[in-house]
Amino acid sequence: MVQASVEDEEGNWIPVAEQEISVDIMHDFCTIEGELPENILLGETFEFDDYKDGLKLMKRSTENGWEEIEISDLEFYWNSDDPDAWEEDASTGKLLRKTTGEIRGTIRASYEETDGEEQRSSDVYREVVFGALDYYTYFKDMRSGEYATEIFEDEQYELTLDIENLADKNVKIQWEVGYCVEEGEKTKYTPVSQKDFGSFWSEYEENQYILLIDGKALKEAYESLHNKFGDNSWFDVNAAIVSDNEYEMPIDTIGVSIFTRDNVLDYGYPAWSVQMLPGEEFPIEKSFDCYEENKNYPFGHVSTLTVKNVTVEGEDAPVTVEKKDDHWIITANSLGDANVILSYTDIDGTLQEHTIEFYVTGEIYAMAADDENGASWILNGEEMTISVKVYRQELDENGSVKITEVSENAYTLNVLDDEDSIYDTNILDEVSVEGSSLVVRANLGSN
Repeated sequence: MVQASVEDEEGNWIPVAEQEISVDIMHDFCTIEGELPENILLGETFEFDDYKDGLKLMKRSTENGWEEIEISDLEFYWNSDDPDAWEEDASTGKLLRKTTGEIRGTIRASYEETDGEEQRSSDVYREVVFGALDYYTYFKDMRSGEYATEIFEDEQYELTLDIENLADKNVKIQWEVGYCVEEGEKTKYTPVSQKDFGSFWSEYEENQYILLIDGKALKEAYESLHNKFGDNSWFDVNAAIVSDNEYEMPIDTIGVSIFTRDNVLDYGYPAWSVQMLPGEEFPIEKSFDCYEENKNYPFGHVSTLTVKNVTVEGEDAPVTVEKKDDHWIITANSLGDANVILSYTDIDGTLQEHTIEFYVTGEIYAMAADDENGASWILNGEEMTISVKVYRQELDENGSVKITEVSENAYTLNVLDDEDSIYDTNILDEVSVEGSSLVVRANLGSN
């Protein structure tokens, strides 16, 4: 019995734990010595006869120390109850590993010994453990969840498997590309060849864990796919992991959906057009932001761009520009239109110009909408009324801005139907005008 004690604040040793430790005292003992494979990979074979000649039965005693003794019988048997763990190869008689779980076996060595005039047979055992195999992998650097990614048109994308658990496993990757189509609540997957939708993928000869995808060709393939099956269709890539030997034992298959994606480049200019009343001022700061999404910044990136200069076109323009320490002031002096030019350096370092159109008028109209529930939401299939008010801004006799509400019978409303303004009929079933209000009805199946 062993006891552990710790010292308290007053210097006393206080017992805190006890453990009974057993030690077997023997006159002699035997062990089975010799090398066996450290592990057997999936799809590899094991035959005990290949190793039995290298095994020795060693005995250690107080009289003779270590000595080798003759083995009268030697056998190996599996302890696994899993019938699918192993399969005998018909041509070689060897056992083929078929499971990734841990497998245990036992070696039994028998020897004869004499005790006085009596001769007896004794057995010695050695446990053999072939450890569990970890073939887990995943696609690296996904851009849309764990099992989907988006590829830009100007990109040569490398769809890459993580190899941490595969590099030493003697496996090979069998790539397959196919398309999926939603059919009601089911999804149908169909493998494709490069003749079907173009050669937008290729295997990387130097690295089997990478599939190269051409972004431009993928976008063209998507146009063909959607023309044929509609928008509820997409491409999938599957990587089948198999043992790299004559058996090509299936290990796992991992799949990912790939989508095409457009570059985003959004310059946050101070304005595109500005309405002003005479005497009003409009500030232009010395910098503005530019947001981009592309192959270098798939999750978005904001750059701050510097305004180099601000000028007005024409000598008789109705606005003037005044340079301040850290910004510019545009002042409306008289009625009329003017173009104000911003000079700036873009994200590529090239000097560019942006034109802001200024309209100096005697009055400015604005609209304000107020829906009936006080929030901009509506349930599927329901209807909502949005009241619209129109306001007029103008200068009074003292030069101050006066805002007045325009009478309902002095204006009309209409819903624009040009390409940039029309509402999405997949979301809204109808938008109609009733006097000074809009009536909006949501599509029953919208989301």
